Amino acid sequence: MKAVFFGFFLLFTASSAEKLQCSFFEQYHFQPERTFYQCSVKNTEIFSGNRVNIEEAEGEHYRGHSNNDVQAIVIRNAPNMNLFPTDINKIFKNLEFILISNSSLKSITSDDLKGFPNLKILDLKYNQIETIHEDLFSHNPDLEIIHLYNNKISHVDKHAFSGLSKLRILILLKNVCKMGVAELKEDIPALVKTIEEGACKTGN
Repeated sequence: MKAVFFGFFLLFTASSAEKLQCSFFEQYHFQPERTFYQCSVKNTEIFSGNRVNIEEAEGEHYRGHSNNDVQAIVIRNAPNMNLFPTDINKIFKNLEFILISNSSLKSITSDDLKGFPNLKILDLKYNQIETIHEDLFSHNPDLEIIHLYNNKISHVDKHAFSGLSKLRILILLKNVCKMGVAELKEDIPALVKTIEEGACKTGN
């Protein structure tokens, strides 16, 4: 009986519900060249080694905007973030841009990205990601930019990037395996082919 209770206790404590504290503002981004209305997360200490569930966002919106107007979320310098937070999509329903950088994100799955069908930019540079699974972007057909610079990637499944017809920038430099970068749409097929031919497998 004690073992059952302990199991339930672990399940209950495996994640926590938190509020994001946002600075809301419009910011121009060079890649792509456009302005996004974004939430820049201030309380990055809420992210721990466990998975964090986001229950709401707090902060003063800019010029009468609302959560439905938020197009980007920016999380920088979250050294204890190992797992992608959940339920962000329920707070910000129209996200096109996710940036998590200078953190300790170790893994990301297709379920993590499932709630963002309009995602165009995924910027996860300076993290600890090790593997890119084949189905990772299966729910994000509109992705145009993927930035994975300076992670720990040692394995990429063969067809991980193959179905992304709108992809035009793919940055994979500074990882365990040597994959390179494609910053022009016409260079994407060559980089994808390199990956499919085995440029990034465990042990490379």
